[in-house]
Amino acid sequence: MITLKSSVVYNSQHVVATEVDQDVVILNSQSGKYFGLDEVGARVWELVQTPQRVEDIVETIYNEYDVDKQQCQEDLTLLLEQLQESGLVQVL
Repeated sequence: MITLKSSVVYNSQHVVATEVDQDVVILNSQSGKYFGLDEVGARVWELVQTPQRVEDIVETIYNEYDVDKQQCQEDLTLLLEQLQESGLVQVL
């Protein structure tokens, strides 16, 4: 389970990503599946290239985009859980 204060997220070693316009396309080399992230998701992906606390990612996205903080926390947690389930990020 991902929590704001204690979870640290970083990208998995077996993924390859490339930017397409403002989006990111990610290949999970173990599963052979491709994933796409929009502009905000691409920014999150950029942030998790080094280990980041979820709370810090939320703060960055909240400060950079016009979004309600509670909604930002919920959406970001959901995105990170989906990325984790897809094997794209690791959570400590």
